[in-house]
Amino acid sequence: MKLVLLPGMDGTSRLFDEFIDKLDYNESFAIVLPQCGDQSYTSLAAFVSRQLPKTDCIVLAESFSGGIALKLLENHSNIKAVIFAASFLSCPRPFLVNIAKYLPLSKIAMWPVSKVFLKLFMWGNNASDEQLSLFKRVMDDVQPDTLRKRLAALAHLDGLKSRSDIPALCLVAKNDKLVPSQKSNEFRQVFSNIQVVGLSGPHFLLQTNAEGAARVIQEFINKLPE
Repeated sequence: MKLVLLPGMDGTSRLFDEFIDKLDYNESFAIVLPQCGDQSYTSLAAFVSRQLPKTDCIVLAESFSGGIALKLLENHSNIKAVIFAASFLSCPRPFLVNIAKYLPLSKIAMWPVSKVFLKLFMWGNNASDEQLSLFKRVMDDVQPDTLRKRLAALAHLDGLKSRSDIPALCLVAKNDKLVPSQKSNEFRQVFSNIQVVGLSGPHFLLQTNAEGAARVIQEFINKLPE
């Protein structure tokens, strides 16, 4: 089965490279989100839907894209499993999200103190200069208006209305400063067949603990029904 990767708030596939290298799964590809226009979860899910394989597949949703995965599950029976990485089913921190909508987020990575800020809230103390530099380049290419629209969509995210028995995996970053650990309880309420695994790392879990995340995801995939 194809493994479809959906990116976080940046909407690109450029932060997945190290994780894909660690994952021993050749049938994987990332879908890049549109960098202009409507950024509501309904619109983004429709965009992603047109690029999904017609055959059976697995969806891996990172952070912001958890809401997209929820929308996809409503209409795609060929999605046979779903993986959430440092993600959420409802707005993780409403107060911070509402403030963030008014900040120049795409430029914060360029501030003189950005290295301290990024390590503290997003990447952790062990993040390399190369990782932070890549993140800065990625964010510099994202339009500020696009980020504001995605934050507005996130602020109104309210989860799935019904339960699902699809096999699901939820990776929780133990050192996540952006998503509270108790958000994993929402996944247990929605998915009856779910495995919740805590891994050491900050919010950018797939990037900073690529090997650990790849190992758990590979084990999950290997146990799926043929």
